[in-house]
Amino acid sequence: MPDEKCDNQNHSKMNVAVRFCPNCGIVVNSSIPHRKCNREYHVKSRKEGSHFCSDCGANLKASY
Repeated sequence: MPDEKCDNQNHSKMNVAVRFCPNCGIVVNSSIPHRKCNREYHVKSRKEGSHFCSDCGANLKASY
């Protein structure tokens, strides 16, 4: 996790709809199964401003 605290609100919610935080990549809901994504999905997520994939946890800034 980065040195600074993540500002994403998923960390403070009780029932989060994603497995990984899109800002820092930390698991925020471990009850959601780990999903395997494709390149097109990652490119779309990166264009939307995510740093990490909320489904598989991949670092989107380093991958593409």
